[in-house]
Amino acid sequence: MSWSVPTIRVAEGDDVAEVLDAATLEARAKLDVDAALQVQAATAAVVALVESGQLGQSPYAVTLWGHCSPGHIDHAGWAADSVGITVTRLRRSPAPFVATCGSCGRGINAGDPLCCSTPRTVNHEARS
Repeated sequence: MSWSVPTIRVAEGDDVAEVLDAATLEARAKLDVDAALQVQAATAAVVALVESGQLGQSPYAVTLWGHCSPGHIDHAGWAADSVGITVTRLRRSPAPFVATCGSCGRGINAGDPLCCSTPRTVNHEARS
């Protein structure tokens, strides 16, 4: 039985194991026992990979897929057992560039509260 789980987004600060468990619950319920165990093994592999620190900090996009032959025995016309995972660390969007400070030349990004220790303006001399 082939199976796949739609791409799961793990937001920054989310518990990866909890997100994956909740996101795969419906898929596991529809699968036979062996295939459901493959899904659990795939999620455990993702958790181990994320916890290793080798992907940096979240957010992540996770995709799971696989195939489980009945009894894990080769059957004519059936694909071999397989499990695939993809874990992609998503780039955090930098704050959009708004303007350049007229006094110091620093780029001012949306969300920056201060520039040159003064309220954000395009040109400090233009302040009132």
